[in-house]
Amino acid sequence: MHFRRVGIAREVTKQSLSGLPVRPWRYLTRLPGFVQPRASQHEPTIRLDALSHLSLQARMSQGLPSLSNLSTNATARSLWSSSDCLLGAGAVIIQPSTDRVCIIEDLPKHAGQYFLPRGRKDTGESLEQAALREALEESSYHATFLPALHAHLQPRSPEQRVALKTPAGRMSTEAFYIMQTPYAHPRREPAGYEHIVFWYLCQIPEDAQPEVGTRMPDEQGFVTHLLPFNEALDKMRDGGDGFQHLVLERGIQIWKETQKKLAEAAV
Repeated sequence: MHFRRVGIAREVTKQSLSGLPVRPWRYLTRLPGFVQPRASQHEPTIRLDALSHLSLQARMSQGLPSLSNLSTNATARSLWSSSDCLLGAGAVIIQPSTDRVCIIEDLPKHAGQYFLPRGRKDTGESLEQAALREALEESSYHATFLPALHAHLQPRSPEQRVALKTPAGRMSTEAFYIMQTPYAHPRREPAGYEHIVFWYLCQIPEDAQPEVGTRMPDEQGFVTHLLPFNEALDKMRDGGDGFQHLVLERGIQIWKETQKKLAEAAV
C-alpha cells in the first residue's frame, strides 16, 4: 500500500506544517547552507541542520531543544486523535554482498521518479511487521532486518547493556529515521491527517530473486531497481522525494560505518 505523491494524497499547500516542503529535492538544495553532492561526490553529505526554519533564538523562546544536524527542528508538544494520525513503515533494502540497494520506479505513469518501499501499518500489525510486508509487496524481495550501528534513544535491557562493550553488541534493528508529513485528503477535506513513517534498514541475500505477484492492483507498474549505492543516490537525488533521498543516504551511511567499525574491531 503506497501513498501516491500525486492524486490520492496531496501535500498541504505543497508544504508541511513545519514550513518545509515535502518535495522536491531541488527545493532543499536552495536552502542556505545545504550541501548538495557534486556529480563525483558520493560520500554522505547529510546536513539537515540547514533545513531549520527557526533560528536557535526562536526555538529557545518556544522552549524547544536543539537536535542533531541529522534532524529537522524539534516540534512543539502535540496530541493527535487516532482519527487524525496514520502510522506507516518503510525500508532501505541493502544487498550487503554487492553494496547495492533497492529503489522503485512506477512505470509508465511516473517514469524517472524514484522512491523507497513504504506503506501504511495494518490494524493489529506492528511497525516491524509492516516494514517487512511493505518491503515485499513493493520491491518483490523477501527482506529481513539488517542489524547496524546507529545511535538511538530506546532503552536496553540489563542483558543488552552488558553486550555494549563490543560493536557487535551495540548493533540494533531499531528504526533509524522517523518522518512526519501532514496531508490533506480529497475525501476528508477540510480535515487532513498526520502521516508518520518509521524507516528501517533491511537486507536481502546475494542470491535473492524477486517474487511474482506481490504488488497491489495499483502497484502493477512498479519496477524495482537493485543498483550500486552511488547510482541509486543519483537517481533519488534527481528524480525522487527530497526527504526520501536523505533517508536513503543516511541508511547507506549507517551501513558503511557499521562495516568499518566491525572490521576495526576484528583486527
